[in-house]
Amino acid sequence: MKKRLLSFFAFALTALMVNAQSWTMPEIKLTTDQVPEKAYIYNVESSKFLTKGGAWGNHASVKSDPAVAFLYEIQAQEGENTYKLHCSAAANNGMLGRQSAEDVYTDWKAQTDWGLTWEFNAVTGGFQVRTAASDTNWGANKYTEDDPVNYGVYILGYNPERDDLTNGSGDPMGTHDGIYMVDPDAADGYGCTWVFMTEDDYASYSTQMSLYNKLLEALEVGYTEAELDPYAALLTSTDAEAIKAAVAEVDNKILNYAYEHATPENPFDVTAKIANPTFDGAKDSEPAGWIDEFSNMKIQNNKAYHIWDDELGVESDEYGFNNFSQNWAKDGSITASNIYQVLSELPQGTYILQADAIATGVNADTPVSGCQLYAESGAARYGIDIDKNGWTAPGS
Repeated sequence: MKKRLLSFFAFALTALMVNAQSWTMPEIKLTTDQVPEKAYIYNVESSKFLTKGGAWGNHASVKSDPAVAFLYEIQAQEGENTYKLHCSAAANNGMLGRQSAEDVYTDWKAQTDWGLTWEFNAVTGGFQVRTAASDTNWGANKYTEDDPVNYGVYILGYNPERDDLTNGSGDPMGTHDGIYMVDPDAADGYGCTWVFMTEDDYASYSTQMSLYNKLLEALEVGYTEAELDPYAALLTSTDAEAIKAAVAEVDNKILNYAYEHATPENPFDVTAKIANPTFDGAKDSEPAGWIDEFSNMKIQNNKAYHIWDDELGVESDEYGFNNFSQNWAKDGSITASNIYQVLSELPQGTYILQADAIATGVNADTPVSGCQLYAESGAARYGIDIDKNGWTAPGS
């Protein structure tokens, strides 16, 4: 049976980075003395937020970036300080549930044989999160009192040795980074203190960080701190509308300055003009921001493909991106596909369009033709063929 696919992994419209500066980064405001009804959950020892893992989907994980943190409804149950934690994120809708000593998941729904109830007990600097002693829904055929590693009351903790896990080939797993169910009698050395970030505090911090990052971009293209200080004065403001207006103004400054000074030797990265260039989203969904003309370039999110080594002319050991847009066919040919978006407000000039893409049969020697990366401007069309090795020739 022949199988073929066309996959686009990530796009870039060609490079910004960061200068040292004297502004203070916005601070994360945390609630340490009460359990809110809804909040982001933060591990004190690791300075990371509770979220999901990557490659295997919905294992619980901890990450530094609040932008990927999960917002939890903290639902009070019978019993003192006892709660269920419900996440309504589209792709991970469900309860935080413990399957075993090592496996904590973010998306349990109707299951009754997992530990879904948690106790929040006040400790110095926050709360200790434990599987509730009253929660007996463990499944008689799965765990018994004779299996103490997987049975009974355990503490949700952070284990730095579990950060950045890899599989046997050394590839990042991103499954349950840092998360560990800790035996209460052996909890020393694990980060078992958890606190909260409320929705309002999260919204304020996120808005402030958007301005902070935009100011760093402006420094990189050539503006001085003195020129940007009037905007930096808003980094501690809670006026979301004023901050958003400042972000828009600084963004215009960046674009105007960068376009005026861009050269072939010093190009300016405008990938941000592309909506969702990395195809983020739920598996098998339409990629947000893109026009999928035939509705057959859905999002996939596994590590199925190795990156091609142009110099050696072979597959490298390095995996490509987690998310990509793909048309896959199990019969002899791929149906017509066309995924694109229209960019506006780009000044006249010369641009480099880059993407990671392949068109291949499951047998790497199977030729595939008729697939292109292209750009159109008015009546002009620029394209380059894609095959099993990616590009057949360099092009812009």
